[in-house]
Amino acid sequence: MGIIAIHFFNFLFFFLVSFIILFLFISKFRKWFLDKPNKRSLHTSPMPTSGGIVFVLLGTLGSLLYKSYLPLACLPLAFTGLIDDRFNISIKYRFFMQIFTVFMLIKLSPLSISTSNLFFDYFLKLILIISLLAIINFVNFMDGIDGLVTGSMILYFLIFSIILSPSLIPLVGSLTAFLIFNWSPAKIFMGDVGSTFLGALFGGILLQMPNWNISLGCLFVASPLFADALICVIRRFINRENIFNGHRKHLFQRLIDQKGLTHAKVSLIYILGSISSSLSYFLGGVYFLILNLFILLLIGIYLDQFIAKPFISNQ
Repeated sequence: MGIIAIHFFNFLFFFLVSFIILFLFISKFRKWFLDKPNKRSLHTSPMPTSGGIVFVLLGTLGSLLYKSYLPLACLPLAFTGLIDDRFNISIKYRFFMQIFTVFMLIKLSPLSISTSNLFFDYFLKLILIISLLAIINFVNFMDGIDGLVTGSMILYFLIFSIILSPSLIPLVGSLTAFLIFNWSPAKIFMGDVGSTFLGALFGGILLQMPNWNISLGCLFVASPLFADALICVIRRFINRENIFNGHRKHLFQRLIDQKGLTHAKVSLIYILGSISSSLSYFLGGVYFLILNLFILLLIGIYLDQFIAKPFISNQ
C-alpha cells in the first residue's frame, strides 16, 4: 500500500471513529457538560460542550502511531480545560497550567534562540513565552461561533501535516468529523478542553519547524484567525477597558450581532481568508503572503467600519 493511501486510510479511520463517538455520546455531553449562555455568548440556549475531548484523545493517539509525542505535552492543559468546563475552576490554576505547557513546548523545540548577548537571549525567551500564551488564549477567545476555530484548524493542521509531519493526519480526520457536529447550527461545542489543546499544539508545531522563517510564515498564514483577537485586545487597551473581562467586541462577534449575518457566513469569511493566505504563501512566497494579508486587512477594516456593529457601542 502506498504512503498516500496509508495516510488517507488513517484520516478516514479517525474520521469515522470520531463521528461514531460524537453521534452516540452527544446526549451524555449534554448531561455532563452543558454550556449556559452568558454575556459573551452568541447562543441563546444551553448547548453541550467539551466535545473537543474526542479529537484531543484520538488526535493524540493517532500521533503516537506515527511516533510523534508533541500532543502529549498539551494533554495536561486539555484536561485542565475539561475540568474547567465542568466545574469552572479558578483562573490562576488555568494560567499555571498554560505556563507549564509553554515551558514544555519550548523545551521540546529544536529551534535555537541563543545569541551572543545574554540579556537579549532572555528578552527573546520572554517574547516567545508571551507569544505562546497569546496563541493559546487567542484560540480560546475565537472559539465563539459555530465552526470558526474547527474549520480554521483543520486547514492549518493539514498544512502542517504536509510540510512538517503526517502525524497530524489523525487529528485532521477527527477534527473534520467534529466539524460536522460543530458547524452551524452547532450540536456541540469543543469547550476549553478542545480550544486550549489546539492553541497549545499550534504553538508547539510552530516551534518544531525547520527554521524561524518557516515558523513565522506559518504563523502569519493564520493571521485571519489571530489578528481579530490581537487587534481587539489592543483596541480595548487603548480604550482603557479591562482586557481580562468578558465582552462581545471581537469582529466576529460584532458581525454576528449585526442583523443578517449567520454563524456560517462569518466562519466562512475567516476560513476563506486563511485559505487565501495559505495559497499565497506556499505558491507565491512571503511577498505574496504580505500582499494577501494587506488585502485581508483592508477587507477587515471594511467589515469593521461598515458591516459590523460599532466597536465602542458594543458592550
